[in-house]
Amino acid sequence: MDKLRKNTFRETSFELLMRKRIQFVLLICSKYDAFIMEEDGKIDERIFNDYVSFNIRYPPQFIHVASASEAMELLSRRQIDLIINMLSISDLDPFELCTSIKNLYPEKPIVILAPDSREIALRLNNEDLSCIDYVFNWLGSTNILFPIINLIEDKLNVEEDNKHEGVQSILLIENSVKTASIYLRHLYKIILEQSREYMIEGLNEHQKMMQMRGRPKILLATSYSEGLRLFERHKSQLLGVITDIDTNHNGLISRDTIEDFFKQIKEHDPNIPVLIQSADPENEKYAQEYGNGFLNKNSKSLPAELKAYMKSLFSFGDFVFTDPETGLEIARVSDLQNFQRRLFEIPDDSLR
Repeated sequence: MDKLRKNTFRETSFELLMRKRIQFVLLICSKYDAFIMEEDGKIDERIFNDYVSFNIRYPPQFIHVASASEAMELLSRRQIDLIINMLSISDLDPFELCTSIKNLYPEKPIVILAPDSREIALRLNNEDLSCIDYVFNWLGSTNILFPIINLIEDKLNVEEDNKHEGVQSILLIENSVKTASIYLRHLYKIILEQSREYMIEGLNEHQKMMQMRGRPKILLATSYSEGLRLFERHKSQLLGVITDIDTNHNGLISRDTIEDFFKQIKEHDPNIPVLIQSADPENEKYAQEYGNGFLNKNSKSLPAELKAYMKSLFSFGDFVFTDPETGLEIARVSDLQNFQRRLFEIPDDSLR
């Protein structure tokens, strides 16, 4: 009798996940920018509504200061978990302030939230951003704040959470500040909606909130070198890769670099899906050669296309039984209850 391989899966308690949380956010910006942010409603209330809609607990509290002196004084006397600098204070150069804060508090994440303008883009290209964790575009809406908080929490918790069974990550490689800002909003919405949709029936609200901690994390890299480092560190728990192929100086990247990166992914696991994106439709050839799908960043239906790829490539959609010989779909299930029922209806030949 053939010996059957036995797989044992350890059950992970959701209480062990996402232990590090963002509780207090310091927002450094002019009073005018703070007023614009409040036009859509109080920031704390908007963030609270986002958290409640996705069954997430403990929304952070925002604290606003309008000068560098206020920021340094506040940091010296109370807990701050995340600093968002909108580059609009006048008593000190905002980048000098970021450097001073990082020197004093190296563990505190700092995010730049800047307007989408040519002037700001040129300055960002000429500044030393080593003290900055991430840079995103401020497009006049507070809906960027929720993904920023989630991204920082993912970064803080990924090392520890990846030690547990079933916690996976999505690697996003994108050097365009504007594109990264857009993608993060869409990705977190897709991930959180999918996690909420597939919650087990019968859970109470507390259990649902705890289960959300097991959702996939997003790892953001702004270059292929950084993406490769993140891949090497988290490849055993990687759900998939979404990458721009224009992530080098002046939008140029060598074919050797592209080949080396994708070869390392496929050598580790040929089943890891790779979604390639570019503003140049001609770059679809790279997706045909190295990836599993292609997204045109200028597409008017980008959110819908991204969601469709996430469902088909990243296992976010229904579970589909296919005939191993013809590739034709035999059955499709969307939850565990239907899976158990349909399993007995599938021909035995299809399960070999």
